[in-house]
Amino acid sequence: MLTIVIMKKLLFTTLFFISIHCFATKYYVSNDGSNLNTGTSTKTSWQTISKVNGFTFKKKDSVLFKCGDIWSEQLLPPGDNTYFGSYDTGSNPIITGFRVLTNWINDGKGIWHSNTAATINDLIVVTIDGNLERMGRFPNANVSNAGYFINTNIKQVKSVINGPAYSSTTNWTGAEIVIRKNHWIIDRCVVTGHRDSEVTYTNPEGSGYIPKVGYGYFFQNDIRTLDQFGEWFFNKSTKNLSIYFGTNKTSDYNIKVAVIDTLVNAGAHNNITIENMAFEGANKLAISSRFGASVVIKNCSFKNNYNAISLIGIKNLKIINNEITNTLNNGILTSDNASAYQDIQYNTLKNTSLFAGMSGSGDGNAGAISQHGQNAHIEYNTIDLCGYNPIVFVGNYDTVRYNYITNYNLTKDDGGGIYSVSRNITAIDRDISYNIINNGIGAREGTPNFIKPGSTYDTHGIYLDEESNHVNVHDNSISNCMDGSGIFINIGTSNIICSNNFYTVRTGLTIARMPDKKLIRDIIFTSNVVYPMVSNFMYWNGSLNMPETVSIKSDMIAMFKKIDSNYYRNDIATPFNWIYHLTNGGTFVAPAAVNFSAWQKYIEAESNSAVLNTVPILYKMNPTAKVIVYTLGGYNYTDATGTNYPNKLILQPYTSKILFKGKAL
Repeated sequence: MLTIVIMKKLLFTTLFFISIHCFATKYYVSNDGSNLNTGTSTKTSWQTISKVNGFTFKKKDSVLFKCGDIWSEQLLPPGDNTYFGSYDTGSNPIITGFRVLTNWINDGKGIWHSNTAATINDLIVVTIDGNLERMGRFPNANVSNAGYFINTNIKQVKSVINGPAYSSTTNWTGAEIVIRKNHWIIDRCVVTGHRDSEVTYTNPEGSGYIPKVGYGYFFQNDIRTLDQFGEWFFNKSTKNLSIYFGTNKTSDYNIKVAVIDTLVNAGAHNNITIENMAFEGANKLAISSRFGASVVIKNCSFKNNYNAISLIGIKNLKIINNEITNTLNNGILTSDNASAYQDIQYNTLKNTSLFAGMSGSGDGNAGAISQHGQNAHIEYNTIDLCGYNPIVFVGNYDTVRYNYITNYNLTKDDGGGIYSVSRNITAIDRDISYNIINNGIGAREGTPNFIKPGSTYDTHGIYLDEESNHVNVHDNSISNCMDGSGIFINIGTSNIICSNNFYTVRTGLTIARMPDKKLIRDIIFTSNVVYPMVSNFMYWNGSLNMPETVSIKSDMIAMFKKIDSNYYRNDIATPFNWIYHLTNGGTFVAPAAVNFSAWQKYIEAESNSAVLNTVPILYKMNPTAKVIVYTLGGYNYTDATGTNYPNKLILQPYTSKILFKGKAL
């Protein structure tokens, strides 16, 4: 009898799942359909997204948009467990927030305007012939110091700065003043008063940063700034868009404005998949979701948006094989510690936040991939041309590997190709490995470093900031960071730095202890190949004798749990270097740099480390998932360990070699 009951239950369960599968329905949407149709076949397709938004779908239903078609509507998934994709052949179906502007009126002096008929409160995204354009600014970005005036005096309490923008020439009240408050913050503030050289402003919401003397500012969001082709101004009251065309004809160009803030708002829905679709012209967010679960965004393209993907508190997230180009602020942002189990893989991101003053104010903006939460896998992504940090990760059990990053810190700096921070949190099991990081450029304009080169070095390969701990950094390749370090550790502890290649960086490893912060301990630095331009190693302690009086030598020895089996340059001016303050703001001490043998004696370690060959060198990297074979011009080369490569180098995926030239074969 028991056997019969069990078999009946199994039969019922089987039939239940079969019924779910059988009754799942595919719905079709095309530009030539009709909302009066059933939507259940390509011949009876619906026409608009509004029909989709108002429909009640069953579990595992699919909504398929016709390839090659375009919808200028917002998608609001009405429930859980729905798949959104495409059908037919051709280019991915597009959901766009763009509206084409015509009927241009000549206002004189090269400026034309057209009414946008927009219902949005503010306009951010404007394109001409498919290219993002920035709003007008003064001074222009192509003049000295990238168009930054310099702060000469600051009244912090009253939010007042002083500089060369005299109100007798132009009173900027009502415009925006864009203030570079430090290396990593560019805030957009509203001018509330302007008298002579004194500008009063209000800070943007969420940013409490204070300007500093010697940093820069400029003005924007005012029609009087328009004097270069493509510069624009949006009048919030009239909804008119003004653009400077000079002597060009408006009819020769395709001008679009983003009139939809969010293209897809999935709310807190669960089990939502978006695949094989295209999104453009999001004035704020292309895809947004908050505190849902099991969200998949796959094989989609994002172009000319303010933010591409912004997901808050999502569990079980997959962002895979998407192409994200021309983003004014963030490419992929997952935030809130509730976020968990995230796969961010095989995405390509290019041209992220390249206009100073057009991204968000405060922290957390102008990045390609920014991940918060637990159990993340950020892998096989390619990131090129990024305004600030290409990859940011904050969480436990995170893996960042097999990524190719190049050309970054282009509008802000004091950052890195890969950046993490902990801030008083003991982290667990975090791994950065097999990444290729190249061309950390730096954005010195608008900072004292532009006026006085060499005052700071702020573009690093990997940046472990503010007490980052328990990070295993191994087998990464970092090159061409001429204004920073291969790896920069700020107050970090219990980190392992092993088997990395540093080539043409300013400094191989830099460690900094900010004044009165935690002691830096348990650092492992082994088996790294360091080929810098200035120093192999740099240490700065902001308050050596706090919490208790110690010697710099004993502090540095205690800092390392192990340091050995590394390869260094010894033919540079400052091979090993350290500086310190005895107390916070107290006596500054800068001992003379030492060579390799003196370093070994001083640190009482590195007995198995060695000096690199100084003959002409060659750097080869493989930023792909395939094996690459290089020919070496008929010469025998050797690596740091002395291994020979006679005219051929085989590089495994996401690896590199620093080679030294030998004899012709």
